[in-house]
Amino acid sequence: MEAEQFEPVDAAAADEVESRVVDIALSGRLSRVGREAIENHRRLGLPMTVSRDNKIIRLYADGREEVLEELPAITYVLPPHVRVLEPK
Repeated sequence: MEAEQFEPVDAAAADEVESRVVDIALSGRLSRVGREAIENHRRLGLPMTVSRDNKIIRLYADGREEVLEELPAITYVLPPHVRVLEPK
């Protein structure tokens, strides 16, 4: 099996895509779509997998929670030039 070849990405195009993703996140549309997906899963009775308190947890429609894995605590420090965007 031959490895798939990828074309280099144009830096300006990559910046444009990143800018569009940030705009969507800041506008609240990304959050709204996420909430709608969660509600659809609940309505259909489908389980969801989430991360909470350094754990991967499967949530069932009947209220049960199954801890799939416990993750080590993250001690990551953001670089000084990175800023965290606050929700509106």
